[in-house]
Amino acid sequence: EGDQAPGPATLMWALLLQARHLGLGVSPPRFDDALAAIDEAIAHTPTVVDLYVTKADTLAAAGDDAEAARLCDDARVMDLADRYINSKCVMMMMRAGQPELAEERATLFAKDPEGGPHNNLFDMQCMWYELEAAASWEAKCDVGRALKKLLAVEKHFDDIHEDQFDFHSYCIRKMTLRAYVKMLRMEDEVRKFEPFRKAAAAAIKLLVGLHDVPIATQQAAAEEAKYAGMSKEEKKRAKNKARREEQKRKKAEEERRAKERGDEAGGKGRAAEDPDPDGAKLAATETPLEDALRLLKHLEKDSARLPLTHALAHDVQTRRGEALLA
Repeated sequence: EGDQAPGPATLMWALLLQARHLGLGVSPPRFDDALAAIDEAIAHTPTVVDLYVTKADTLAAAGDDAEAARLCDDARVMDLADRYINSKCVMMMMRAGQPELAEERATLFAKDPEGGPHNNLFDMQCMWYELEAAASWEAKCDVGRALKKLLAVEKHFDDIHEDQFDFHSYCIRKMTLRAYVKMLRMEDEVRKFEPFRKAAAAAIKLLVGLHDVPIATQQAAAEEAKYAGMSKEEKKRAKNKARREEQKRKKAEEERRAKERGDEAGGKGRAAEDPDPDGAKLAATETPLEDALRLLKHLEKDSARLPLTHALAHDVQTRRGEALLA
């Protein structure tokens, strides 16, 4: 007010606003100018978490996902109690192709009930996490894990649809009829919402791919490409090294699952073990087109106006030999 001098943080916030405008708010974006502004802000006040998040957003928009994930992790360490920053870090790591590390970060804020933190994320129906994880695993050509995350989203919507029965007797008894009818109409088309559309479309594409090239063939081709150009001795050493790393990974995974199941003697109940933790059985399905058709029917019912639905219907039905339905 009047002649009052601005506070010391005024310049920092002005630089933050300038960086977000130049990097994320204008077209075409001016990434170099945005990064220069945010670096100046960080040099001015290096303890503000928002500055690192803005720089990470700018780098991600510029295509440097790995550096964006690193910066987000630095920001997370600055405030370990901030759930939003932790979630942002998980998302950035998923997009940077680091799903294993992202899962570790995600479990920091997951409760540890009988099923462990990973089951807690499933019980909480954390669909953004499952969609990001599926995309990350798909980018790493791990079809099984990607399908497992996508079909978890389908299961959430099945549960949401079934949960409406819990309200029937209550709404009639309390005479909240208008809200009740509104809920019923929403439930009739609950699978039109974006998380289901994204999960169903991605799962259908993966299943169609499994029909065209079964998982065993994909794995054999990937292994052949991995060792292409190596001599016989080099290939042997590389395979032995890969085998040891896989055994080490499996051992670490088994130890993690044992920890999540809990110590029965310590008073925690033993959770049911996931029979297919890596989605290998899902990827080895013998009926990929039938599985894709199940998802497609939901899209045709609730998202019939979307061009993507008809493109997916064409891909599935032509492979089933149903040209008229395509």
